[in-house]
Amino acid sequence: MPEPVAGSAEGVLALGVVASALALCFVAALIANHRFVRAERAAMRARSEFLQSVTHELKTPLASIRLLAERLEHGRVGPDRQLEYFGLLADEATRLSVLIENVLDLGRIERGERAYDRRTCGVAEVVHEAIDVFRPLAQRDGMRVRAEVELDGIEAKIDRGAIVQALLNVLENARKYAAGSEGVVVRATRSGDDVVIDVRDFGPGVPADEREAIFERFRRGARQQHGNVAGVGLGLHLARSIVRAHGGDVVCVEPEGEGAEFRIRLPQREAS
Repeated sequence: MPEPVAGSAEGVLALGVVASALALCFVAALIANHRFVRAERAAMRARSEFLQSVTHELKTPLASIRLLAERLEHGRVGPDRQLEYFGLLADEATRLSVLIENVLDLGRIERGERAYDRRTCGVAEVVHEAIDVFRPLAQRDGMRVRAEVELDGIEAKIDRGAIVQALLNVLENARKYAAGSEGVVVRATRSGDDVVIDVRDFGPGVPADEREAIFERFRRGARQQHGNVAGVGLGLHLARSIVRAHGGDVVCVEPEGEGAEFRIRLPQREAS
């Protein structure tokens, strides 16, 4: 009877190890592929939802502009109300401009192409400029805007247009989610070497566990993910991106009482 070959058992064991390794690699590849496909589907779904939201947001001011313009064109507005209609047209154009700028800014930031033209300017002027643009939109929704700006003589080296855009995004967030409330309060003061701008509304507020998450791109509060408040979920994300690029930050803080409070902190000097 022939004796077994000594190396045959080792060869079979080696083949088994190789086969097992190949099987593990195959399973790992299948899992990785499944995750990739799932991530790709999620990305496609997010892009689709984003486009739908943007389209809806664009249609609203465009429809208003068209209706107002048609009424003016066909003489359906008396001379005593024409100035009011022109003001409404300007308001809708402002809403449209902010939305378009936000969408364009998102692309610039993601590509690393967002540049800032920083120049020394009065911070109080920047705050008032944003409030002046926002006030007609808020008043049309029955919201009062109260400004308490204590920044006389305070300057900072900033991109004026970008900071106005960031502040407008925070104000617009208050208008959307606190519509029907008593209004919005904007307080701007100096704190050490920083400028602090607080935007306080009296709406439903933001739960403590969501105060950081709402700054994520395309993220909205849990109450509004399936609610009736239109929005893309970009405003707060871009506001924080802009302010952080200036060496500051935007956070949602605990308000004293009802509502929500957002705090913008900017250095008075250029960020090093």
